[in-house]
Amino acid sequence: MTNAPRIAFPVALSVLAGCGTAASAASQLLVIDQDLTLEEGASLSVDNVAGEIRVEAWDKDTVHIHAEKAGSGADEIAVEIGTDPGHLRIRTQY
Repeated sequence: MTNAPRIAFPVALSVLAGCGTAASAASQLLVIDQDLTLEEGASLSVDNVAGEIRVEAWDKDTVHIHAEKAGSGADEIAVEIGTDPGHLRIRTQY
């Protein structure tokens, strides 16, 4: 069994999920912003079907999740955020 990677908190996490690289005038942009408090040393898992993932350190006692869903099918992309003791998981599903 492999241990999940550990990250030091606090962090800011951005998940950018898109249906394509260019957005048309008819496309949608849906934004999710959520703050969570996790114990120090908690693990993080991210499963993203498309787009950029960025993790940054910051000077706050929370984890901030910023997700942008863009493209003509943005409303069909689900961003699932779940926590268990000592673990944060973020998953996008199309």
